[in-house]
Amino acid sequence: MIELAFTGLNPYFILWLLTIGAQLIIITLEFAALFGLLFMFICHVWMDYVWLTGVAYFTKKGINIMGLKWYRPMMAVFGMMLIYFGLTFLIGVITG
Repeated sequence: MIELAFTGLNPYFILWLLTIGAQLIIITLEFAALFGLLFMFICHVWMDYVWLTGVAYFTKKGINIMGLKWYRPMMAVFGMMLIYFGLTFLIGVITG
């Protein structure tokens, strides 16, 4: 039950649901009704597990191969790239 609360109250989930998620749900319901929605949900959750398991596995392997000396700067660079892309997306949405 607590997982449901954390997911449902997560501001990023709410933002996703109000934008992309709502459109996906509408398209799925139009295309395949309730069965399509159930199928999309199962596939989506399965892909989340696959993706997160892969990310965790390769992160652990990356630390072992590279060591912390190179791993931390690389994560900082990737973090800055994500911030850049996030800001670019937000500016694009705001300015239209």
